[in-house]
Amino acid sequence: MLPRSWFTHAASFCVGAATAAAVLIQSSLTVSRDNSDKSIDSGNRIITSDLDYGENNKEVPLRALAARGSVSSIECSIESMQAMIPTLPVRFFHPNDKLVIAFDTRNKNPLFSMERLTERSPSREEDASEGEAFVRDRKAAASRKNKRFREESFLLPYHRSRNHHYRNSGYDRGHLAPAADFSSSDDDMDDTFVLSNVSPQLPRFNRSVWLRLEEFVRRVAKSEGSKPSIETWVVTGPLWLPSLAANADSGDDGNFLFSYRGIGNPPSLVSVPTHFFKVLVVVDRKMTDEQSQSTKSRDSTSSGGNSEATLKKFAAFVLPNSNSIGGNSGIRLIDFAVRLTDLEAASGLEFFPALFGEYVDNLDSATSVPLQKKVADALTDDIRSEQKVTTISSMVPLSNGEKLSKGRHRKMKQLLHENTPVPFSFQHLCRKNEACFKFLNVQQ
Repeated sequence: MLPRSWFTHAASFCVGAATAAAVLIQSSLTVSRDNSDKSIDSGNRIITSDLDYGENNKEVPLRALAARGSVSSIECSIESMQAMIPTLPVRFFHPNDKLVIAFDTRNKNPLFSMERLTERSPSREEDASEGEAFVRDRKAAASRKNKRFREESFLLPYHRSRNHHYRNSGYDRGHLAPAADFSSSDDDMDDTFVLSNVSPQLPRFNRSVWLRLEEFVRRVAKSEGSKPSIETWVVTGPLWLPSLAANADSGDDGNFLFSYRGIGNPPSLVSVPTHFFKVLVVVDRKMTDEQSQSTKSRDSTSSGGNSEATLKKFAAFVLPNSNSIGGNSGIRLIDFAVRLTDLEAASGLEFFPALFGEYVDNLDSATSVPLQKKVADALTDDIRSEQKVTTISSMVPLSNGEKLSKGRHRKMKQLLHENTPVPFSFQHLCRKNEACFKFLNVQQ
């Protein structure tokens, strides 16, 4: 007879497998303006909970059970467990084909926003000097006039950020995906005025420092978009980074302290981020979408679908949510450029896995990080060392306070020598880009 403990462990594993399967099935909520099957229409926004995990998604828990041998003989109902699993705290919204927002109901902030920018969707403000071209497109361009922030109605009232949270709080409702990035369409711009796309930002930071970075991104999208196949993708999000703190008990100064404010009314509070990040990639996609495929004959032997994007340039920036940043001298964006893997460690995200590669489960941690990311980090170190960038105290947790030592500098140079320009031909966005190095005025 099998011992009683065997049945206890077997049952526990079954519950765990059921939980994992339910989490996969119920991991997000997608909102889109476009019609789709199995969806609920609500005005001009459509909610759908469909997720495609492949044809064999139902086999995942079975394979997990089979791996434990005779555990498969224990009967358990995946369906009944699924109904009891709590809803995950991240919701996904897809209001238009250029914007995706992930919202975290725990801190009432976006987890990130992701934009797809092309030269064909210019900024109204920056094209004002284009003369005839601007006059020709002016009627189609959107305007911020009469735009009002609205709450995300597809979230429970106590899971969303609300307009009254910001009233007299001392913080602006700061866009993560800026309205000016969507100035070619009034509907698209309106999608950015939802509080699921907003985080609390200090007034001077929002209206000057953060604005300069947003303007830089739009200039990149415009200057790099010389061909229809060029796209600029941007991921923006909040961070809560600790500061160094001395341990009063042991005298050890190697500990860290998380400290940030909250606005609103308990228990439903909006957490105020300590920092914000932006990750940019410029990609070349010969045929970017199904529309380009439709121009070909239906009898064409083309494989169809989206073509593979080729990474051309990248950059990652982290700026502190502070009114004192810049002072009278302004800011240089290169001073806030960070290594991709450092930002991934702090945010918990993996950026653009189709371009930089994904984590590989490997006993050797040195080889589990994709080579593309290592090259990206080396390129960032290289450009920062050339500009003699020193670690900024407010960003110590991102870089562990380490300077570019001779040993690390030597490894970085060796890695670049071995892997560029072949097989990797991408470069850091600040390479030969004076906008990264000049001081930008942040005075209001």
